[in-house]
Amino acid sequence: MPSTKIIAVALQVLLIALLLPMRAAIALDQNQNPNQNQNLNPDPNGDKQSDSAEILELTNKLLFQELDLERFYVKYRIYGNEEPKTRRVRFFALQQAAGGAFLGSNIANTIETAKHFRSPGAVSSRVFTRSGRTGLVGSVLGMSSSSLELASNGYVAVSNKIKGHDPGTARKTVQSRLKTIDDLSKRRDELVAKNKDSAAYELYVEEGLVLKTFRDWCVYEFTDVYSDIKSNQSSNNVFYALDIGAYAVSLASYTLGLESTKHEKLVYPALDTGFVSDALFTAEAPMTVIANKRLYNFYWTRLARQLNEKPMDAEEDAKKQMYKLESLAAYADESTKPLFGNIASRLAIYSFWSVRYDKYIDKRQGEIRRQSRIALQSEVSGPLLGLSGLTQDTCNAVGLYGAKSQPFMSNALAFSGACTSTVGSAASVGLSGWWFADQVRHDRNYKRVKVLPEMLLEDRLRTLAILEEMLEAPH
Repeated sequence: MPSTKIIAVALQVLLIALLLPMRAAIALDQNQNPNQNQNLNPDPNGDKQSDSAEILELTNKLLFQELDLERFYVKYRIYGNEEPKTRRVRFFALQQAAGGAFLGSNIANTIETAKHFRSPGAVSSRVFTRSGRTGLVGSVLGMSSSSLELASNGYVAVSNKIKGHDPGTARKTVQSRLKTIDDLSKRRDELVAKNKDSAAYELYVEEGLVLKTFRDWCVYEFTDVYSDIKSNQSSNNVFYALDIGAYAVSLASYTLGLESTKHEKLVYPALDTGFVSDALFTAEAPMTVIANKRLYNFYWTRLARQLNEKPMDAEEDAKKQMYKLESLAAYADESTKPLFGNIASRLAIYSFWSVRYDKYIDKRQGEIRRQSRIALQSEVSGPLLGLSGLTQDTCNAVGLYGAKSQPFMSNALAFSGACTSTVGSAASVGLSGWWFADQVRHDRNYKRVKVLPEMLLEDRLRTLAILEEMLEAPH
């Protein structure tokens, strides 16, 4: 038993001898590194500084993503509104040729019926045959013109699809970018919520609202751009399709009219198809305008559903939030300014972004008003010109069905109808020529002062590049 106690005491002495040097080494190390114990415990202030740095990083990323989003849909607007360089000239040339052929045909009919006004039996069928052939040529030219443009639209659509410039790709790209923006925003909001006791908390929240309104502003603009491009493309195709149909029926009418010199019974279907043709010519302009408006609303609603958004013009909200953010930054305590980084630079970007956008919109308003005026002219003049043809058809129908046994009355009605149609054809050729010349003059003047639509869009892209440079510049 005593030997056991001796062994236990010996072990204790040995253990103490081993521990004493270790404690001495620890004490020495603590004297040399007095901050070591502090590092063993987490510093709440250090965590806050880390959160603040990440919030600022996410803020810059969000701003960059929103600038890049606008750049994307501005480029899409350029691609979507692009048309073949020779379209305007070739369409004008072929349509004028068609209109000139119809005018020549109507003039020949007017002169022939006027020459034999009191002797209708002496009217030359040869003259009417030649005028009918001239009108037939006009129908072929007009139909070829619209067919060429419709085929051209199909080619452009396929080409844009291959290049990734089509509406479907644009929508998917914007959806993907909005998801990225929303994910960054969610992470930023989580960090801000963790730092409610931070001196910069109110400013963090307000800048988050500014970024949110700018994001919503971009959604609204893209929805407008997308719907405008889609509705314009579709309504243009509606116009070309209706025009092709009108000219095709006109071609059938002239063909039947020529054949009626051999088979008299064909004069009735020739007259009926003439009614249909002129009715289509009367309706195509207003129907195109109506189609454009309805399609715009349709594409807007469908895109909003696909994006799961309710697009609204957030411009006023954005400017209000910017004003609040500027006020908070101006009255912030000097000791807290490191927490929200170079807020002055970001405020300059927000302000420059919105101000330059206002200038862009002001310049665009002139072009928008002009396009509206041209659309209104077409909407009014198209039906009036078509109605002149319907008037001629009505006079011919009355003469054929109601005054067939009265040559003088029949010839007088034919003369009246030919005069009306001649005036309509002359007005069509004259107005088209005047509008084309006015458009050329307008483009030349706008190009000189650099406010053509494509120039304004390129200027907007340069503005976005400047803003990104401001964001990326070292502070």
